[in-house]
Amino acid sequence: MSRIIRVTMYGICSSAIAVGSGCNQDVTREDLSDARNEVIEERQETQVARQDAQEEINEERNETEAERQKVMRPNFDELNEEQRETQEAREEANEAIAEEEQETREAEQEANRIEAKLKAQQSRDAYLKQAQAQVHEAELRIEALEEKADGLDGAAKDAIEVQIEELHTHQERLQDEIDDMKSLDALKWQSKQAEVETAKQALAKELAETK
Repeated sequence: MSRIIRVTMYGICSSAIAVGSGCNQDVTREDLSDARNEVIEERQETQVARQDAQEEINEERNETEAERQKVMRPNFDELNEEQRETQEAREEANEAIAEEEQETREAEQEANRIEAKLKAQQSRDAYLKQAQAQVHEAELRIEALEEKADGLDGAAKDAIEVQIEELHTHQERLQDEIDDMKSLDALKWQSKQAEVETAKQALAKELAETK
């Protein structure tokens, strides 16, 4: 029985997955590797639990059978006790195996979640790279317009400053939408895509009008 308890406690201690902390935190390939290694370890522990459980049950069965095979009149109290211990060993074995199988399933689910999140991050980052490039383009355009305005006076300068203000407004809006998307769990980034697209289009229109 001690072997079953040992395996069960080891499984409980080793099943914690560090990468699960913080739903909105980005994951890395190292996190995915760790999660996959956790699955392998849990599967190994489940196999050990099965082996130890079978050994424990076999030991109890042998003791029960030895009591049955005594040449002299068997001690029925001892026989009943051995049968009870065999049943307890079987129940503890089933519980230990069930716990290890549950931890294995949880480790597999976590590994799958991390893999899906990593793929989502890659898609999100590729999309945001384009949006961020547009923000940078607006920044360069604003700087060029500011230099242009420095050499003007009156209505001409006022017109340039209006363009600068409009560009700056749309640039900030797009940057805010980008930041909001980044703050979401990577698996939910597409829920913010419509707002980012709207801000991108508005800024693109403003950039086109200031050429």
